[in-house]
This record gives sequence, structure tokens and C-alpha cells, in this order.
Amino acid sequence: MGRKIGEVADTATPAERAQRNATLLIACCERNDGSSVNIRISNISETGLKGECPGLVDLEVDELVKVRFRNLASLSAQIVRYENSEIGIRFLRPIDVDRLIKLRATAVPIEHSPRSEAVRDWIGQNERSRQGKKADVARSV
Repeated sequence: MGRKIGEVADTATPAERAQRNATLLIACCERNDGSSVNIRISNISETGLKGECPGLVDLEVDELVKVRFRNLASLSAQIVRYENSEIGIRFLRPIDVDRLIKLRATAVPIEHSPRSEAVRDWIGQNERSRQGKKADVARSV
């Protein structure tokens, strides 16, 4: 469909990029075929986001997707980078990050839903996996 895994489509220089806001948000990346994958967002700007996807997902660079934050409307976007589990997404229209964060803060919590529990489990598994990789690296040095 486009570039190969690991190939970068974003050619903006650091001076051209929008200011990034460090965050820990969970969003859902919805594909045109109806499938979706959760993204753990590490930073977000008015033009896009950087995040991490669980497991092996066959996402493609240049693929058009919808990014949905809990209880908010979908945002049209394009995958600009996907390597291992890290993903870079560019929004097709700039967003108001401050407004997004405020809306997320006032959204009704869904603490005990099966989906939120699955997200917490996934985050916990990722953290345990990272700790194991750090220990392996430390032993090999």
C-alpha cells in the first residue's frame, strides 16, 4: 500500500513540527476494514501523536485511519511511521490539544468496564516485558 515497515514518511524538520505535549492517554486506532487496535500515547501535538501498539499488528505506513479517544469523536489521520510496536500518526486536520485534554478530564470514567480492564492488563504486561528486557541487557553487559 505504501512504505515498508520502519520506513519514515514524516519529512518535517524539528523547526516545522508542532509543539509536543507529553501524556499518557489511551486511544483506539480504527482501520477502514473495521478492525481496531489500542494505542498508548506518549506524546501528542496539534498535528499528530506518537504511541505504542500491543503485539504484532499489520499496520502500514500511509494507511488512513480514525483515532478515537474515549467518549470523543473520531479524528481522521494517517500512519506516518510504524516500527516494532511504535507508531507515529499525523492528523489530517490540526487539533486543539488543550481542549482534547480538558474534554478527556471531564469525560465520565469507565473504571470497571471490561475494555478498561483489558487496557490496564496490556499496560501491565508491557511494563513487565520492558523490565525483563532491561534485565537481559544488564546481564549481557
